[in-house]
Amino acid sequence: MWDLSKFIPHKKLKSISTNNEHRLRIYRVYIHLRIIGKMTIERIKTGIRGYDMMLGGGYLPNTVNLISGCSGAGKTLFAISFLYNGVERYDHDGVYITLEEGKAQIIRNCESIGINLDEIKDGKLAMFDIASLRKMYTVKEEFEREDSPLNVDILIDLIKRNCDGAKRVVIDSLVPLSLRYPEMNEFRSEMNVTNSTRGLQIQRRLKQ
Repeated sequence: MWDLSKFIPHKKLKSISTNNEHRLRIYRVYIHLRIIGKMTIERIKTGIRGYDMMLGGGYLPNTVNLISGCSGAGKTLFAISFLYNGVERYDHDGVYITLEEGKAQIIRNCESIGINLDEIKDGKLAMFDIASLRKMYTVKEEFEREDSPLNVDILIDLIKRNCDGAKRVVIDSLVPLSLRYPEMNEFRSEMNVTNSTRGLQIQRRLKQ
């Protein structure tokens, strides 16, 4: 068992231990993450207050990170904040691919939390409104045609052709992509291949 007194004041540790053993376990996990974060050479900061601290400094470079939650939980705004902070604070070019909500709606929703995407310098954040493009296809065509906007290979090619210098990419969301695959295991396998073999040296955030 760790000696948490090195990290937490004695009075606070005693209070935590007395009041709730579950809280003590949470503190152990938190301290563990902080230790790991200090040992890591590099982290990709999200710029979201409290979240980076919980992760020990941010995400590991060149990793895929899934945000999951019920409808209306704020997943899209969280993902946009990840990109916006990357541009404004860390000089990381970003790519946002929306598969469900139109670009205009995304911009309007961001304004509600004080993020003005129109103020970002040209070329720093590329937005691809695949949601609007999908309206040109029937449901059957989306699932069967090779040139479907829901084809993972097409999306990867889109990123590689247009956003070679991007450091952060968001695909929002995974639900339409997963519907092209009859089995969830097949979809997960495709995502693993995308992450490991297609040469995208970027930080990706996938929203479910």
